[in-house]
Amino acid sequence: MAMATDYQDFKEYEDDYLYKRGNYVKHRNNIWVSRHNLSSITPEENKFSWAKVNITDVNEWKSSQTYILGKAVKHNGKMFFSKSLWPISVDSLHSHYKWVEFSHPAIGFDLPSFDPQDPKASTIIGIDTNQNNIRDDYEIKIIMSDKPVAIKVLALKAGEKYQNLMLSSDTIGSMSAEIANNIMNGLILAEQCKRKIDRENTGIRTWKKSEFFNTFDRIKQNRLLQNKLYRIIDENNLTTSIENPCTVL
Repeated sequence: MAMATDYQDFKEYEDDYLYKRGNYVKHRNNIWVSRHNLSSITPEENKFSWAKVNITDVNEWKSSQTYILGKAVKHNGKMFFSKSLWPISVDSLHSHYKWVEFSHPAIGFDLPSFDPQDPKASTIIGIDTNQNNIRDDYEIKIIMSDKPVAIKVLALKAGEKYQNLMLSSDTIGSMSAEIANNIMNGLILAEQCKRKIDRENTGIRTWKKSEFFNTFDRIKQNRLLQNKLYRIIDENNLTTSIENPCTVL
C-alpha cells in the first residue's frame, strides 16, 4: 500500500471539476468522498452527494464489519478511510480499491463546521457552531496546528476561559463577585498553565493569546472587560499560584 497522505497534500475541492464516485478532496478542514459522479456541488451543501470522513471517533478495523463511504479505521497503528463499498480487507493486496491511508491533525477532535465568510465570524463574540464555548476560528486554528495533542487540549481549555470573559459583556453590569472571581480565576489558570509549559519545556510551542484575541476590537474588549472585573472581584478569593495549573485548568 502507498504511503499515508497527509491532509495538507489532498487536493482542494474545485467547483468546476467532474468528480467520479469514490474521488476524495479536502474542503474546510475535512476530507470528503464523492458518493456519485458530480460537479459544482460543494461538499458541505449536500450530504447525499458527499460523505465526510469521520475523524472524531476512529476504531480498530474489524474484518466482520461493513464500512460505508468515508468511514475511518485504525489498523496496525495506521489510519485509513473507505472510498468504496467493496468488502475488501484493509490489509489485502487489493486494498487500494477501497482504502486510503491518511493522516489528519484533527484526528480525535470534533471540528466545527465553520464558514469564515459568515458575517458573524468577524464580530467580537464570533461563531460557536458546535456550542462548546470555544469560538470556531480559534478552535480550528488550534486543532489544525502541528502542536502536540496534549497542548491542543490545554489550548482549547484556555479558549473556553477566554470566551467566558468575552461572553460576560452582557451581564458584567450586575455581576456578583463570585462569578467575576470564577471568570478571572479561569484566565489566571490559563496564563499560569501556559507559562509553566513554556518554562519547563523549551522545545514545545504552546498557544498564544493573540490567536484568540486576534482583532483590534477583541483586544480592546479583553482589556475593557478585565478592568471591569477587577472592580468587582474579591481579591482574597483569587487564584494566585498553584503547583499544577494545567491539571486544574
